[in-house]
Amino acid sequence: MKRMLEDRERNEQDRKRNEQNRKAIEQERKEMEYRLQRKGISCNFSILVHDANSRSDSELAKTGELVNQLAQTPRSLIERLEIGSSASALDSDLAVVQSAGLNESTSTSFQSRSRYVTETPEFQKWLGRPKSAVLIVEGNEELESISSLSFLVALLYEKLERKPKVLALPIFCGMLDNSTSDDSESISWPTIMLRRLLAQLLERKEIDWEHGDRGRPCLSFIGQSTLAELEAGSYTSHLTTMMRLISILIRMYDCIFIMIDGVDFVDEEAYDETKQLIDGLIQLVRATFLREKGEVAGSIKVLWTASTHLEYRARSGKGVAVLDMPEENDDDDEEDFELSDELSDE
Repeated sequence: MKRMLEDRERNEQDRKRNEQNRKAIEQERKEMEYRLQRKGISCNFSILVHDANSRSDSELAKTGELVNQLAQTPRSLIERLEIGSSASALDSDLAVVQSAGLNESTSTSFQSRSRYVTETPEFQKWLGRPKSAVLIVEGNEELESISSLSFLVALLYEKLERKPKVLALPIFCGMLDNSTSDDSESISWPTIMLRRLLAQLLERKEIDWEHGDRGRPCLSFIGQSTLAELEAGSYTSHLTTMMRLISILIRMYDCIFIMIDGVDFVDEEAYDETKQLIDGLIQLVRATFLREKGEVAGSIKVLWTASTHLEYRARSGKGVAVLDMPEENDDDDEEDFELSDELSDE
């Protein structure tokens, strides 16, 4: 009886997987047909696309060739979305944040409060354990474009960027208004934030963009309709594109860190969008807990901070921890703070 139930469950899983594959192939067919029509090319997709089991090697090769030819490249997407300046802004942001952390008037507070966070069980568990996790930190300070938590994110990035097979993606929301050219009123701050993240990803040279998605181009899922929505500044399209790309790239890295600092600079003005973003990141993290046995992929760690407090704070729960900092530290000393080089080896 037990074996019958196991077989039934296995068959149901196979059915769902086949259905997902069928839908993916159908979506691929529609996108390719649309793009080819725009180029004035006709193609008989009834021959190229049918059930994977009945497709010949030559037909599969032809479909793969079409996908490769029509897929966006990192450079073409950067140019279409005009986010080249966003990609180059990170170094400038990091320099400003690190300078603020060493400034005579702020260094003691910044370093003391950064140390406080790193010594909490919540932070040590988030960083040290190999599983995916989200850490939400409320600083309970005054609203500042650069805070002690910004300094912590900058230090974390500096350490993580040196580690092999680790991808670190920091965003400093308090600096978006003076470090990006994406100042169109039609594009919301959360969309600019996602464009900054996307630009950082597209600039990564170590990624096999041509074959990284199980032998297909990593950006082959971006069809003309999605591209048009991205160009128009659609927040939903940016969010789904980012989530899809992270889910592809996680197979190439041991861990991807997404560190979004100063959310309180944008969450009151764009409450719904920032709520969708953190909820989406939490879903992405929890999806890694459901991987099939033997699937090779890394973990995702999200750090979500506010110098004051968050308009929307996700509840702590599976994979999610919330840290409330005290308004003042009792141990404001002048000793320089440095992160340990042993970051995720627990």
